[in-house]
Amino acid sequence: MGGVGAPFVVYALPRSRTAWLARFLSYGGWTCHHEVAIQMRSIGDVVELFRQPRTGTAETGITPGWRLLHHLVPGIRAVVIRRPVDDVVEAMLAVDIGGVGQYDRALLRRNMEYMNRCLERIAVESDALVVDYADLDRAKTCSAIFRHCLPFEFDAAWWERLRTQNIQADVKAVMRYYFDNRDAIEHFKATCKAEMRRLARAGAISNRVEA
Repeated sequence: MGGVGAPFVVYALPRSRTAWLARFLSYGGWTCHHEVAIQMRSIGDVVELFRQPRTGTAETGITPGWRLLHHLVPGIRAVVIRRPVDDVVEAMLAVDIGGVGQYDRALLRRNMEYMNRCLERIAVESDALVVDYADLDRAKTCSAIFRHCLPFEFDAAWWERLRTQNIQADVKAVMRYYFDNRDAIEHFKATCKAEMRRLARAGAISNRVEA
């Protein structure tokens, strides 16, 4: 497990309060980014982000590459947020994305089931703190996340100030960004997959692939 001052990452499926968690964990001089992986274009970008002092991020799209991230950033602290796939799918379908795109329910479910298997693997194979989405309205759960990610005792007043705030990502803006930059984003994803294969062949990371 990472020591005091080590960077952190929150892994979750979409619609799992990661935007709220990013705000909650931006505290005491620390910055918790949100969904910044989509802006990365090279392995160097990943390393540079976590070289910054007092840094973390909450992400919903990077779970398939978690082994690469943990290899690049030794000692990174991790949190896994679990939410039932059925709930995630329904929550995503409820978001208005008209004019930008549309979801194929069957494809969406397959993708979320795959991402969930990746989350389960992180929970088993790493030192991640694992919590349930349904418990994110509880002080005890948020205290555990706060103390796991940050080198501070839980600030109950900070949690009380934020606990009822509805902080959400602009899904349409994220989707527009993806479509505007799709080639570069998919190229980076392919680069990460190739690097994971290379590291697995070298025995540096597990070669297990979630089916």
